[in-house]
Amino acid sequence: MNRFLLSVGLLLLTGEACQKKTVDPTTGCQLTATIDNETWTYQFGLDGRVSHIARHTLNNNLDYTYAYQGQQATIDITDPQLGPTGLRFHYELTLNEQGYVLTAKETMSNTRANGTLDQSLIDSHTCTYDAQGYLTTHHVDHYTYPLGGSPHLSETADAQISYQDGNPVTITYVANQDNRLKSASITTSQYSTQLNPVKLAFLLEANPFGYSPDQALQPLLGKIPRTLITTSALTGTIRMTTNYTYRTNASGQLTQADRASSPGISAPFNFSFDTTCP
Repeated sequence: MNRFLLSVGLLLLTGEACQKKTVDPTTGCQLTATIDNETWTYQFGLDGRVSHIARHTLNNNLDYTYAYQGQQATIDITDPQLGPTGLRFHYELTLNEQGYVLTAKETMSNTRANGTLDQSLIDSHTCTYDAQGYLTTHHVDHYTYPLGGSPHLSETADAQISYQDGNPVTITYVANQDNRLKSASITTSQYSTQLNPVKLAFLLEANPFGYSPDQALQPLLGKIPRTLITTSALTGTIRMTTNYTYRTNASGQLTQADRASSPGISAPFNFSFDTTCP
């Protein structure tokens, strides 16, 4: 859902090994996630909220900067190589009392050659949660700007999520483009009894052919699933089954997760984790 042109379809993606490190009590903790040649580094503050994300590839870097004031927040996405006049994406958020996104508006801005600033609303998000703080609905409106025309609501998407024992076992997803069905799916998932150590909701559950949440908003989309996912079955416009396997070290800490689908619609992923977070 994130419209930044250089983003990939999934955030699911992690790097190195999960091992205990000394946490600096003055700066919070950090999670690094890598797949292939793309790396995401999440910085969490002492309050447990994400304060910065650095995305790095061979050809591009992006910075995601988070700022909070009460139940309001902003996210700014910039390319440090382009400087302050380059293409920027800005989010204005409202949060609930638990610090999760209720509404979000994403604006794209660019400085013209004459110095004037162009700003355009790209996406508008609305989310709801259950009493425990788990995400239950996520609605997105996406706007395009035809040459010489007015802003156009070109696409909508809705995800409805149901839970069992703190895990999102069913995700119903429908996307419409120009008032016509673009895709529809139901994802049914099963979970192990192994506690989920990953600090991001829907990191493993996201699916590029179903519900794949906005990468900038993902750290603020409710409580994480309670345990680790083992299988997800996607039915609808596309049908596929994804199996997850995990590896732990001698201390019982999660070091790697492997994801493979059948039929082979999407390439297998292997995930590993490098974190200083407890």
